[in-house]
Amino acid sequence: MPVTLRKKSTEAEYQHLLDKGLKHCIYCEQELLVAEFQYWVLLKNRFPYDRIAKDHWMLAPKRHIPTEKQLTREENKELERLLEILNYDCILINKKPKRTLPDHYHLHLLKL
Repeated sequence: MPVTLRKKSTEAEYQHLLDKGLKHCIYCEQELLVAEFQYWVLLKNRFPYDRIAKDHWMLAPKRHIPTEKQLTREENKELERLLEILNYDCILINKKPKRTLPDHYHLHLLKL
């Protein structure tokens, strides 16, 4: 079994989703939306790292881009401001091979 930051039940649900195949961008689901900004959205993670975190959000640009290198100056500026005002303890950025959707860059914000 691979190392996971999720509890066993959460990981099983996540793997089930992956086995079914993703038909759409899970980072664009309105039901997960916590807050919307000019260039970014804050989402509740449907499959949180609940072995290590009390709360788990994802911060994703509205545009689908594969890496932070494609962020515009305006997107970077807003990201810096959001990271200053949002309440979290840890930022986690998965490398591209480990991302569920490698073409939509996002950051994990964890409250430990």
